[in-house]
Amino acid sequence: MDAVYFESMLAAGQGPPIPLATDWGKVFASVMGFVSVGTVLVTLVVNLGPIMAQIWRESLDQLEADAKRLEQDISGKKKKEDAQAG
Repeated sequence: MDAVYFESMLAAGQGPPIPLATDWGKVFASVMGFVSVGTVLVTLVVNLGPIMAQIWRESLDQLEADAKRLEQDISGKKKKEDAQAG
């Protein structure tokens, strides 16, 4: 239970809950801190990546549709103006 508590404190960025006495303990705590943060980041990317990609694709599709509609509106107005002028 102490090890789980120790690792959770490292992973949360709060530092070790007890002072480290040996150099090897400090090295181990440093490595475990980097590993735990990296694990959290990889887990987030793997789980949220597909969701974010879907949102990105839908947003791009919406932007393209809006751009086409705007282009049609502009060209329609231009044709009307040309017809009125001519």
